[in-house]
Amino acid sequence: MVQWIFIGVMGLWSVLMLLFAFKEPPERMRHFFRVPAIFVFLPEKWVMPVGRLFAGLLGLGFTGFLASRLL
Repeated sequence: MVQWIFIGVMGLWSVLMLLFAFKEPPERMRHFFRVPAIFVFLPEKWVMPVGRLFAGLLGLGFTGFLASRLL
């Protein structure tokens, strides 16, 4: 049961990460949606969108993998 809660939270975080790749998150939530440090080498206007897209897609893939292993 706890595994499914983790998978749900991870899936929600991943979807929000994809959403906030195109729109800036609210100030209070901004620290939850940081990007991996490797993306600092991109041009400044692409750091957040590309980093959040990458993290969101990676999170969705990982969530799907975990869910498939628990079924």
